[in-house]
Amino acid sequence: MALAVFSPVLARNMRGTGTPFPSSFDTSEAGAMDAVKDKPVLDRRSLGYVLLGSAEIYRHPYWPTAIQPQPRFFPVLLASTFGDYLNYDTPRRPGQPDDVMVNGRPLHRRVLTPWRLSVIGGTAIALVAVASWLACLRALRRGREVARLPLLLVSPMALAALLYFTIAHPFDHLGVIKSAYLQFGCAPVYGLFGLAVQWLWSRGLGGRALASVALAGLGLVAFYTVYCRVLPMRT
Repeated sequence: MALAVFSPVLARNMRGTGTPFPSSFDTSEAGAMDAVKDKPVLDRRSLGYVLLGSAEIYRHPYWPTAIQPQPRFFPVLLASTFGDYLNYDTPRRPGQPDDVMVNGRPLHRRVLTPWRLSVIGGTAIALVAVASWLACLRALRRGREVARLPLLLVSPMALAALLYFTIAHPFDHLGVIKSAYLQFGCAPVYGLFGLAVQWLWSRGLGGRALASVALAGLGLVAFYTVYCRVLPMRT
């Protein structure tokens, strides 16, 4: 049924762009590909783009940190997941003397500390989720629970697709590294985080301490989110 509904769109995409799932780089921004189209995909980024990090993202979690001078995929993804890396909010107030200019727009300086704390808390959440994913994969393999495996693969497949997209289209000034692209694949992560906290909490004092760290990370992200809602950004 899904294929029957969507097949006309696939056919139209193939006729117009030569690919069933076109992006803007196959249509309105196709000219940007002229600079890299003759390069093999894996030659368009360095190994450091995938393998290296950036501690600077915890001090300045916004553009162009971890993009200039050398782009780093995971720090930018982390900062855009747990903060407004590109400062998308369009201010409805004039810039103030103590504002920070981010991506050409004024940013309220008071939001920086909660923002930094959110990225730190988000790092804890990400590490817990990855550890939980590995543990669940091991448990499914041992129990031969094949039916649950596709659910566990949703998030890493979405991440791999985004990584491939950003390697194939190395145009960081266009904001190709966005956690928003992963929203459709993030639901299993909520369950993985919850399972990890529950498991740790049942493992005695040491486990409860680690569970508390994970929950504290979640609290920092929540605090930043609420703070941005109540901060008088437009006054």
